[in-house]
Amino acid sequence: MENWRCEKMRKIIILMLLCLVLSFVSAQDVPSIQVETAYTNPYPIEPGRSFELGLEVNNAGDEEADNVLIELKPVSPFTSLEETKVEISKLYAGDSRIFEFKLYVDSSAVSAEYEIPVEISYGTYHEHKFEKKIKLRVQGVPKFKLLDMEAEGDLEPGSKKEITVKIKNVGTGEAKRITLTLSIASEYIQPVFSKGMVYVERMKPNEEKEVSFEVFVDPDAEFGVYSGALTISYEDESGNDLIENFSVGILVSGEPKLEIIKTEIEEGELKIEISNEGSAEARGLKAYLIIGNRTFDVDYLTSIKIDRHSNLRFNLPPVQQGLLKLEYEGPDGKLYKQEEFVSWRIEAKGGSGWIVVAVIIVVIGVVAWRKLKRK
Repeated sequence: MENWRCEKMRKIIILMLLCLVLSFVSAQDVPSIQVETAYTNPYPIEPGRSFELGLEVNNAGDEEADNVLIELKPVSPFTSLEETKVEISKLYAGDSRIFEFKLYVDSSAVSAEYEIPVEISYGTYHEHKFEKKIKLRVQGVPKFKLLDMEAEGDLEPGSKKEITVKIKNVGTGEAKRITLTLSIASEYIQPVFSKGMVYVERMKPNEEKEVSFEVFVDPDAEFGVYSGALTISYEDESGNDLIENFSVGILVSGEPKLEIIKTEIEEGELKIEISNEGSAEARGLKAYLIIGNRTFDVDYLTSIKIDRHSNLRFNLPPVQQGLLKLEYEGPDGKLYKQEEFVSWRIEAKGGSGWIVVAVIIVVIGVVAWRKLKRK
């Protein structure tokens, strides 16, 4: 009985000593190393780009930590560009340090949240080890490129045509709720429908798309390039509103076409009225009047605008027909040549009444001469 009591007392004493030791150990000051993301530059991280990752190492414990080793272990889609290990000989309680690592994220990475393991160890022989996973958000940024802009045939004065625009998302993120607006800084070219706006729901990276605008060219529009702008407004993956502008030029073309309206004799000269029935101005006109395969006379005109008339004047030829050769240029410098047969009427001096009288006198004379001959 006495032995049993002694054994029980001994167990109680041992248990009390263990509790005392444990309470002493738990009351000791120990380091507590914590690692968090301090920053990324740039933010957000974009696929296909390098970036700096700042890690903050903090000793949240009550005792200093010796030989603190931080090792970053990048996994796909990340690749390290520089050293991934840093060591701190001593990190005091409550102290913190920031270390920067340079990484690259693969261009094929999709927008998502990724984890990178970080291994932390400290102590005289690095006997204390643990792993922490750092979360990084990769978010692509959409960006547009204007690939092509082409009209459906020639844009001529008085015409209504479609203009096709081809764009590409050359960025690394998806663009959403895209609105394309075509504006032209001229009253002579105006969008026909929807005020020159086209809506596209979304475009992924590297996706191409064609959209069309219908425009009307005023009949009074002249040859030339009319400046304008293509505005693309959209949202990125975070819902931020973005706008990109592209300067564009719209070519209004056309060809001059001259037609002869009439010929007449005026003030002792041959006057030929011509009209430009084409879709562009005729410039530097040279007109040759050919009589009997030879140049009889030449006249010049500086220009004839669309739907305008002008007169050519030549010395009066002794005949009543000839060949009119025309040479002129369009606004683009293209040379045009044209040949037209022309005729005109030369009336005898004194008027047609004297001609009738002369004919009557001749007829009377012939009749009288025949009667005298019979006698």
